[in-house]
Amino acid sequence: MKNLSFEVTVNPENYNKWEFQKKYLSEMDGIDEQMRQKLLNALNTLETELGKSFLKRYSWNHPLRQKISNKAKWQICEVIQFTDVLQSLKTNDSNYEIVIPKLLSERNSIIEGVPFVDIAQTYLKDNFKVWFLDEVPNTRTPDMKITNLENQEVFYVEITTLDDREERNEQRQDYDFFHNEFHNIPPYSSFYGKQHLPLVNEHFEFKKIIAEVKNKVKHEQKIVFYSNRHFYFIMAPPIFNTELQKICERENMRTNDIEGLPLRFNYVNQIRSKIGKKLTQIPHASNGIIYININTMFFMVTDLADAIPRIEESMSSSKEILGVVIYSKIVDIRKNEVIKFDKHLFTRRTIENYSFESLYIHNSNCEVVISDRTIEKILQTFA
Repeated sequence: MKNLSFEVTVNPENYNKWEFQKKYLSEMDGIDEQMRQKLLNALNTLETELGKSFLKRYSWNHPLRQKISNKAKWQICEVIQFTDVLQSLKTNDSNYEIVIPKLLSERNSIIEGVPFVDIAQTYLKDNFKVWFLDEVPNTRTPDMKITNLENQEVFYVEITTLDDREERNEQRQDYDFFHNEFHNIPPYSSFYGKQHLPLVNEHFEFKKIIAEVKNKVKHEQKIVFYSNRHFYFIMAPPIFNTELQKICERENMRTNDIEGLPLRFNYVNQIRSKIGKKLTQIPHASNGIIYININTMFFMVTDLADAIPRIEESMSSSKEILGVVIYSKIVDIRKNEVIKFDKHLFTRRTIENYSFESLYIHNSNCEVVISDRTIEKILQTFA
């Protein structure tokens, strides 16, 4: 083991080789032989399905690379389960071939590939047949057709991801803009301020405004306050630094800092918008469910009892949508839990310290064409 650790240190490129991943696994401590063999089989499966060059071609940010490289026990369990699902899909006539390209692309893997496998797993374990649908232009094409093998009833699944990375990137750009204008471009003066709204590609206009204020402070040697609907700031020449410091203390603000926008983790409005865009994906005279993969902060900060009626209202115009499932995964030690809100259902299931949380919101206006037994089995998939 000591030599192996040294090899990792001096040659990190080894992580790009399947052979090394397997060698590391064969000698690592803290894992029983049964789990070691299961993980070895999982790595063999992933090498076959993703290709020998996968580890070399794709970045560390790729979700499957992270699964493969992380040898924590919870991650080992997830990798084994993930590859078991892949094997089941491959051998059970599921149109599996269209999933692999979605898994290879880093971006598609996040928004489609991994979620497709995760949702398929919930149905396979309860004796449903999963079929991945090819996209057909100008038609209602959901992502999956699900068949209840007990009675051959069919319903559909549409999967989407509420991606907050675009918002994060915009906030990062605004932060970089303020930092550059106030810290890197002369003339320099002390300041503090706060952002109210995204700058929305108006950096050039705001750049001119900030430059005018900085020049005014320098030439008139007085404290200047500027405000618009996007942000405000106060700037002072050196002779008034003490006065500015007192203002900052009174307002509980930091000098030489523009307080940016907080990340918004209440996603209810975004969920409503996403549902509105997906309502037409389910074919007429049938039933379907929309799954939305979301940041796990949704479940930490959202009052579910308050959010449910607002989200349900957003799908009330659809006769086909049976309901929507909002779900996320988080590494945390949490107890399994089931909470019922009338016909709606929150569930949490945990493997090791890896939790899968979901909120099923029922559409009371749906014209249900599947049996109570199939609906009962659907609800079982969340447990």
